[in-house]
Amino acid sequence: MNREERLVFLALLIPSVYALLMWLEKGLFIYPFPLNEIIFFCVSVVYLFRHYAANKLRSVLIGGFSICSLLSSEFFLQFLLDGATWESFHLSILPYISIVQLLFLSCWFIISLYPGFIEGKPGQPLLLTSIYIMAFVCSSPLLLSICFAGIGYHLKRHKALASQHVLWLLLGFLVGAKSITLLLIG
Repeated sequence: MNREERLVFLALLIPSVYALLMWLEKGLFIYPFPLNEIIFFCVSVVYLFRHYAANKLRSVLIGGFSICSLLSSEFFLQFLLDGATWESFHLSILPYISIVQLLFLSCWFIISLYPGFIEGKPGQPLLLTSIYIMAFVCSSPLLLSICFAGIGYHLKRHKALASQHVLWLLLGFLVGAKSITLLLIG
């Protein structure tokens, strides 16, 4: 395991152990998904410090996406803002942050799949692009999770981008765990 894989493993181990303990104690599978944005932000900050010099554009997109994710997290903002400020922020600024977050994610998505098109093997990138578009049209977090995991697998094969695959796998796991928890809770 390299440094990035160990970091992601530790980041996923903590909430997974919590979910396992909740399941053993209460018989309910409750993954602490409000922490997802905070976990992704912490892992991406460490990734940015390690890999900023190698690819600045990709690092800016990852950082921008993680900051927007953190700013759109209700769990995180409730620690910073009081009730009235939260309501005004939620109604006025949050929709714009969500749009910018989607732009960062889409640009990062396109740049991550670009090597597949250059090599003349567009099959897997086209399939992942179709799943990505379908996930947003159908608003399906499970499709989005499958897409993110597919990008992680796709990037693992490219030596220049191999360190980035763990961020996509982490994002896929966090989105999938959140949607499965919400389905199980009801």
